[in-house]
Amino acid sequence: MYATSKSVFGYSPMMEGETGIYVICNDKGILDNVNSFMRDKGIVGIMDTAGRLHYMVDARRSANYAAEKVTQIAQERVVNKASLNETESFNELVLQTMRENGFDMTLVGSFIICKMVQSIKLVSTTNLSMKILYSRVASHLKMTYSQMERDVRYSIRKSKLGESKMRTISLILMLYQETCKKIPPS
Repeated sequence: MYATSKSVFGYSPMMEGETGIYVICNDKGILDNVNSFMRDKGIVGIMDTAGRLHYMVDARRSANYAAEKVTQIAQERVVNKASLNETESFNELVLQTMRENGFDMTLVGSFIICKMVQSIKLVSTTNLSMKILYSRVASHLKMTYSQMERDVRYSIRKSKLGESKMRTISLILMLYQETCKKIPPS
């Protein structure tokens, strides 16, 4: 059972690490929601369209409290830097695997496949579908599903795997598994 808290949107479960999605239709709702988070946590993070996280720290309590929150964020960023290096290494291995399989990395479809392979580790593979993978990449590229599908098929056809009769999802999972085999044991 989860603890609940009263928020602008009524009662909601308080689950650490969960993502909250709020659909707000007016300025007052936005301000009330941000103010609610500021009162509860003292900090609000807002992600822009480029994926950068911007923090707003509540200094209404005191300047020392705000300074403490900024220091806490900086320390967390240092810890997360190690995992960022691990992610960059994985992304390089994905590129290497794709080149070995004859993908032309100048093609948009190859870029899309690369991003899909990279995002698999962020998604549960039990319910994995092309629709899920396309949607994860489409938001960044501002492309429709059919455009992406066409570019991906063309890229696969031009690669060494073009003659295989594998479904696209199977091919992407195979590239992911090949990449994972290259990760050195820690």
